[in-house]
Formats: sequence, structure tokens, C-alpha cells
Amino acid sequence: MIPAGGIILLILALLNGIILTYAYTNNPQLYWWLVISIPLLLAATYKTRQKKRADYSMPNMRLHFFAQREDGNPFKERANLIVHQAAKSAGRVVAPGMYVNGPTPGSEWEAHSVYPLSTGEEDVRVTIGNNQCSQPYNASILIMEVTGYSLLSNAAVQDLNEGAVPGEFAHNTGEHGISHHYLNGGDLIWQIGPGYFGCRSENGNFNTGKFIENARRPEVKMIELKLSQSATSGYGSIEPTVTDSRQLAGGSINRLPRHTAFSNAEGMLLFIESLRKLSFGKPVGVRLCIENKKQVYELCYYIQKTGIIPDFITVDGFEDATGAVSPEMANEVVMPLYEALTFVSATLQAYGLKEHIKIIAAGKIISGFDVVKAMALGADACCSAGASRFTQTLQSAGSNFSIDAANGQSRRYEILDITDRKVWAANFHKNTIKAVTELMAVCGFKKLSDITVPGFFRLMNFAEIKSASNTYRPHRLRETRKIAF
Repeated sequence: MIPAGGIILLILALLNGIILTYAYTNNPQLYWWLVISIPLLLAATYKTRQKKRADYSMPNMRLHFFAQREDGNPFKERANLIVHQAAKSAGRVVAPGMYVNGPTPGSEWEAHSVYPLSTGEEDVRVTIGNNQCSQPYNASILIMEVTGYSLLSNAAVQDLNEGAVPGEFAHNTGEHGISHHYLNGGDLIWQIGPGYFGCRSENGNFNTGKFIENARRPEVKMIELKLSQSATSGYGSIEPTVTDSRQLAGGSINRLPRHTAFSNAEGMLLFIESLRKLSFGKPVGVRLCIENKKQVYELCYYIQKTGIIPDFITVDGFEDATGAVSPEMANEVVMPLYEALTFVSATLQAYGLKEHIKIIAAGKIISGFDVVKAMALGADACCSAGASRFTQTLQSAGSNFSIDAANGQSRRYEILDITDRKVWAANFHKNTIKAVTELMAVCGFKKLSDITVPGFFRLMNFAEIKSASNTYRPHRLRETRKIAF
């Protein structure tokens, strides 16, 4: 498939050829048209070969001339602008009301304090690891995540990992194992799905020796056992699309609907205990979508029964899916992030586990407000895949994420200047954390534990405003109860 930039270049080349031919054979006055057509051809050639920006003309024509700030799925166009400004440290000061015309039903905001406080970046890190973990990790509250290899290329993965060093953030590997592109100095959260890439035997099962080899790397700070996520809900781990198996560390692709190392909650906890021992006590947790509340109750019940406590739970919503599923699976199967977040937080509190298990929110986390809101609803940290994509492409938010320049499926992959992109990743993280601290300060939150739900409000309709504590909390808390299995 020829990219849009190549099509435009071909059209301009043909246009110049036609002008030259007719001017030479029929009308010399047509040569004057070359004053316009040749500069256009040169500009298109430069645009196609330049390294500074990995976008194409068609999406950006739509973005700059047709799209509105609130257009685009799964992200609005203004999300692209927010990431762009943060990644390039461009002017992030805008006039109030610049993005939207005014509050509309569904709008949310955070109440400021007339007595703002001073909050520093040292106040927005979190220690992950309970008393069963001997190597707890002091993490930034904003984790950047690699998505499927159909979305980010090896160059982009390497760039993101290099950006994690000056940015001082953790880099979630996704479920693709640990290739040398991940080993460029950045802290890693190694994600293990049912494919067991990076710790996979020849028959596709878990391999203890390979796990030890990767888990004990100094770059690996945490281990995340993926049960399900929004992209692959119902499919287990690997989305049902074609992925280049050569880029998967530990074997070719083999879509499995479930883990073979365990078959129930109790078995999973015993597996987590073994992973923690094999990794010399590094934090081990699980990643899941909330598809069946009873399974969350069951997990908590067996945590109490076995005494084996995961160090963290990553809660995934459907909003920032990074894979490919059928339309029926896209939105109608998984609980949305914020509802799932409040449910998991309330359930852990009911079972007396919240102080031992950190919660990581994974979804549409783009701005500082997104981070603070997730923290208010029960998260201890956030994980953003969408922002990771944007910092590697700076592509229109409403267009196809799988653009050639990011996923390595064209020669533009070969000419990418990754120096800029590792700086963009670090800048985005730094500026977003700065926005978080500014929001906390103006709202009177000195530390993360001070962020509370009653400080957030939603416009239900033009005659009713509700606190987030009434929007998210009450029915979740009433539904949460201990169940015996």
C-alpha cells in the first residue's frame, strides 16, 4: 500500500511532466505554471524524506483544516495537541475556553483551593512492593507502555526506552518479551501474557530457566502477569491480528486464550509467589479487565486464604485499546476504566488489602488532569499506552495509529531520527508530571494520599452538578461484599 505522501509526490511529478510536455509541444506560456508546480514538488519531496516528524499529509490536512478539537476516537484531536505540546515543550499556556466552548453535560472539573500548597516532583512517586517483596520499586506515578508491534517499531521501542532514562519513568514492555531494543538503560516492567514471550519453552509453555535469565536483569524492576486487557478481552493475550513473529522475543506468535501455568485464582497466586522467588523478590502483580465482578471477589478471597499478596493490580479499561478485536468486543464486554477503578479499589478496601496492593490505572491517560482524577478514584499510579504512541509519532489522534513511520512497515521507518523521539518521550513525562504537581498545589493537595474524590465534580445536565463521590462511589461500595468460595 502506497502511503498518502507517496501518492501526492507521484501526482505532482506527473503534473510537472504534463506541463513540460504541453509547454514544449504546444504553448510555451505554460512554462510559467512550473513556477508553482516545481516548488510544490520540491516541498512534497522534502516532506516525504524529512526525519523530524513522522506524519503524512492526509491525516494532517484533516486535522488542520477539517477536524474539530472534540473530534476523533479513541482520542479527541485535542489529546494530540496536549501530547504534542508536552513532548516538544511547546507553549502550554492557552486561554480559558480555547479547547471547548463551555461546560456541557458530562464535563468534569477539579475544585481549586483558596489556600494552594507547594508540591514538588519528589512528592509524586510511589513505592510498589509489599512486605512479601524484597526489592520494592520507587516508581513514577506515570508509566509509559509499549503497545503491539503492529503499532510501534523496534526503533520506536528503543527510543521510548532511552527516553525513560532522563525521564525517570518505568517502561512497560507489553507482552512481547525483552529484546535488545528494550535494554537501553530504562527501567522495565516486564509484562508476561499467555504467550510467555521471553520465558517460553519450545512447546509454548512457561520456561523457568528463561524467566530467571530475564527477570534477574537489573533493568527489570517489576513483573506484570497479564490475564486480560482491553485490546484482547476474550482472546486472552494476543490480539487476533497478524504480527511480525520475528520481533517477538522468545518465539513466534501463538494466540492462546488463557495461561497454561495455572487455571484458577489459587493457582495464579501460587504462580505469582514462584515468580517473586525466582526473580529474587521483585514486585509481581497482575493486569486485568473487569469482565466479571465475582472473579475479583474470588481473587481477594484466595489472597486471604493463601496469604499470598500480589504487589500490584493493573486495572485496564476499554478506552485505550491497542489491539484489534471484533466490533462486538470493542466496547460491550469490558467495564470502563473509572468504574472498574472504583470497584477494584472499594473491593480491596472491603477485604483489607488496599494498603498492601497498589493499583495502576491503564487507559486514556493523557493529561495531568487524567492522572489526578485516576488517583482520586483509587489508583496509586497510571499507565499510558496512547501517550507512548503519540510521543513516537506525533500523529493525528483521530487517525490510524498504525502509521508506517512508527510501525516500521515502510522505508520511512529506516529514516526516522530517533534522537528527537527519545527527547519527546522524556519531555512528555516531565511536563505531564509538572502539570500534576501544579494541579495538586492549586487544589490544596500536598501529597498523593491527599487527593480525594469529593474534590471532583461532573455536570450531569444544565441544572444539576454532582460530586464524583456521588457519581462513582456509592453504588460500587454497596455492591462490594465478601463472598466465600
